Amino acid sequence: MMFLLAALPSFSVRSTTAYEIRPLDVITDPYGYRAITSDDTSSLAPDYVWVDKSSDPATVYLTMSDDDIQGPFSMGFSFPFYWYEVDQFYIHSNGAIGFRGGNFWTPHDVSVPDPADPNDLIIGLGADLNPECTGGQIYYWTNGTDSLVITFENVATWWYGTNCSGSHTFQIILTADGNITINYGPQDGTYDYGIGSVAISVGMESVLGNPGMSIYEDGTPSTREPRDSFAIRIYRPDSSDFRIADAQAGAIFPDRSTGVENAGIFIAKDRETNFYPIARVMNVGTDTLYNTQAVLTIRQRYNGIAYYSDTLTIAEIPPSSYASVAFSNIDFSTFPEDYYTAYLTVSNPSDLNRANDTSKLEIQMIDWTATDTLTWADLATVAALPLSSRWFGVGGGWMVRFDPYYYPYRIDTAVVIMAGCSSTEHGCGPITAPVYLFAEGSTPGSVGDTLAAWSVTVNPDTAYLIPLPVGMVVNQPVLLAFIQTDSLGPSVIIDTTAPFSRQSYESTNGLTWAPYRENNSSDFAFYIIGQSLNNTSVSERTVSGDYYISEDGIITLGKAENVSVYDRLGRRLFAGKVDRVVLTSYPKGVYFVKIGRRVIKVIRR
Repeated sequence: MMFLLAALPSFSVRSTTAYEIRPLDVITDPYGYRAITSDDTSSLAPDYVWVDKSSDPATVYLTMSDDDIQGPFSMGFSFPFYWYEVDQFYIHSNGAIGFRGGNFWTPHDVSVPDPADPNDLIIGLGADLNPECTGGQIYYWTNGTDSLVITFENVATWWYGTNCSGSHTFQIILTADGNITINYGPQDGTYDYGIGSVAISVGMESVLGNPGMSIYEDGTPSTREPRDSFAIRIYRPDSSDFRIADAQAGAIFPDRSTGVENAGIFIAKDRETNFYPIARVMNVGTDTLYNTQAVLTIRQRYNGIAYYSDTLTIAEIPPSSYASVAFSNIDFSTFPEDYYTAYLTVSNPSDLNRANDTSKLEIQMIDWTATDTLTWADLATVAALPLSSRWFGVGGGWMVRFDPYYYPYRIDTAVVIMAGCSSTEHGCGPITAPVYLFAEGSTPGSVGDTLAAWSVTVNPDTAYLIPLPVGMVVNQPVLLAFIQTDSLGPSVIIDTTAPFSRQSYESTNGLTWAPYRENNSSDFAFYIIGQSLNNTSVSERTVSGDYYISEDGIITLGKAENVSVYDRLGRRLFAGKVDRVVLTSYPKGVYFVKIGRRVIKVIRR
């Protein structure tokens, strides 16, 4: 740049106090988004206008716990975010919304943006908020056309010793043009948990984490601190030169691994002799990917021996989409009964982000012809070196999800491993805690009916393996949980030996549950002992006894019999006395058909 220095003729200076000229405080990110606060004097500065939807009949109120995530909820319109579009959202109780499920966002030891999961976030007031505290409300409203408003009203922060402190009000507004507004109402209190460790973030992250934008982080800069009648507007760019090629390894066996992506599965040895493996390869970048290689490998847990490997090339994957890759079938009867890890690894010459090129799935082989143990923990490691964890406070819980898959399934015994407090701690003594076996609710990981309940007592300085008699038959996944009744415990015993099932859940109030925050690095030491009672595997175009299953999904019985049809979650879809069962109208998936006293499994592919 060139500039010219020149002498100026004399001139007078006139003072004015009508307005103050200040530079624009513009926050930008690599994609081209711009954030401007209501303190600015430019024409782009937002006016603070609170959008009150508290009494609108279309408003949806949520009941959320501390450290929770709920969703997905429909926006009713398409919202452009970075180089892709979204039409559903999740609400994180710690002051954020996101566009992908999985673990909840936490402000502890993170900054924004951060490539570590979770990503795809807009963080309005990211702190350790606790909506369980009296008076706090979280709700959302959409007109289904072009506007979405998510409001946190009078929500306290978690506080050591009392669980509740202060009150914070704000809202995040999304409009169909891609712009984002964050309005702040009254703010009462700090964000240091009562122990002096400040953690608060305002900003957003793309699906990759970075690009993203940091607006306010742990008190800096003070001019952007959330306060009453303060607003931030984030403007989407009209266009962007940002480009990144990024192939991401996604879900492995998505038809079997439900709830949290790549949650562990059980496989019956000598039964799955023709397993049909599907995996998803995602394009989370800005441009089309060509000739992406995908490798699926299954290795034994301890010695690393590969019992299966297949490689495929995907010719083309458009941006913001995924390819379902069908690998060669697997004969699990050739695998020793043990733990395994399935690895999906993707590669593309133009891929600029290698951090997400591999996904993993834990597999436990089980004996479906005899009594066996369902567990995600390495019980030998747990016995040799037990590690424990507990809540700061009372009423939280720990839970593990079990999906035996081969139903009906007889549960003989449920086992929890927990520890008492240390006798060196003030007030330590015997602690009694409730243990529950729940049927799974309408969505994976949600709590349904209580199937069994027990009360157990643990003494100080001891880890307990507590077998609990069950003796029941189930037709759906179950959840085994216990509630911490004392600030000193009981503690849950955890296993930090890879692989990890992602089937552990936590609760801060014993009522609502979310995936455990350390799901990617530990499992709870719970297990179930039982056996599958379903000894028949039936697919289309096969014959089983007197039943012929046609290619179009019709089961011919030969005579009228009492028939019930269940989906894989145990929900009854049909009941009646018929001489044939028509599955043609059902979507692809796994069904259990009870004919008289016999149950057969039908796989519609």
